[in-house]
Amino acid sequence: MLSHPVMTGMTRDELAQLIALLEPAQAAKAEQRNYDRRGGKRRRMKGAGGMTVITPAARTVATLVYLRGICTMPVLQDLLGVTRSGLQKPMRETRALLTEHNHTVRAIDLRLTTTQAVRDFVASAGSLQEIHPQEALRHPAITGMSHAELDAITTRLATRYQARLQEMRHNRRGAELKKDPGTVIYNKITNEGRVLAAILAMRQVATRPVIAELFKVSPRTIGNALVELRPLLKGDGCNPTPVHRAQRFHSAEELLRYVEYVEAREESNTRAEP
Repeated sequence: MLSHPVMTGMTRDELAQLIALLEPAQAAKAEQRNYDRRGGKRRRMKGAGGMTVITPAARTVATLVYLRGICTMPVLQDLLGVTRSGLQKPMRETRALLTEHNHTVRAIDLRLTTTQAVRDFVASAGSLQEIHPQEALRHPAITGMSHAELDAITTRLATRYQARLQEMRHNRRGAELKKDPGTVIYNKITNEGRVLAAILAMRQVATRPVIAELFKVSPRTIGNALVELRPLLKGDGCNPTPVHRAQRFHSAEELLRYVEYVEAREESNTRAEP
């Protein structure tokens, strides 16, 4: 359950690769720890003593979940069936190994304080339908504004943006574009999409490559939208405050799973209302 992508922030393949990468070093550190505790070499064959309390895979998973800030230590202890001392030292060693391998784990704005909350969260994530990427980007938890506020500002700016875009193109060319009446100009992203992309870029809710991936365009397209629309947004009184660095999404999967979780929580709260 703890190894679910919504908990680790990684796909199962990525997690398996990370576990395989760290396991030899984890085993070496465990052997060194036992050597120091014994005060010398082992006197019996490996495996003749007590069993390992927590496996290398579980150490990695627990460390990832803890560093992301999702679970408290008592919750992890309960879920893994180990004591605090049996979990802290292996996690401390694994954290050091993650640093040695330049693997950064970023905390997210989510805290599950009971084992039941973890079970409910993973169960809801596993049963939800796939959400449309661009629809997920419109969620208030991502934009910082209601759907009505987003629609209103998009409607106001889309027309102004089109006029500004034509002016910028005219200035770059130095003259009006003379094109065949039958020519079709293909836009990679709608004007409404550009407004949304600019708002998200100003909020810094995700890295530019992540936003680009969800819009299915290049990071350069998102950068252009930001440059073109920032003055219009500020002129309209919209100046989104950047989110805290720890709340920034660094993968499309992480952002989509977070929106799914928020929607499931909202739906659960609605059903619970009398």
